[in-house]
Amino acid sequence: MPVKGVLIVAVLMTLAVLVTSTSETASAQFDVITSAAVVLTLLPYIYSCVACYFVVERSHTLVHTGAFWLLTSVTVVYCLWAIFGSSGSIVQYAFLFVLFITVFYPFFSEERRRQRGQLPALDAAVRTTLS
Repeated sequence: MPVKGVLIVAVLMTLAVLVTSTSETASAQFDVITSAAVVLTLLPYIYSCVACYFVVERSHTLVHTGAFWLLTSVTVVYCLWAIFGSSGSIVQYAFLFVLFITVFYPFFSEERRRQRGQLPALDAAVRTTLS
């Protein structure tokens, strides 16, 4: 269903442009949009780095785990520093966006759709790989 995803993104992007259209110039509007894009990209990047660490922790030696812990820590600190350096209002709206996603994630999660019969069940091979 990529069409549905593209339509959702198109609507969200249109809303972002409309919200920032109160800027004095096109340059100021572009600055707000790019700052928001950076902050909203860094947040999932932090989550991905931490998730990667937990995957490595389960399946690698202590040396690899230690190296990934260091790499994850440096990455998370860098991302948080970049977010800290962003405009206060952008960070505030990004925080509200993350809260919104966190609250509504269970309603749209893959596991919930699978329980409702909208997705096929995982077979045993995939379940073993994921756990």
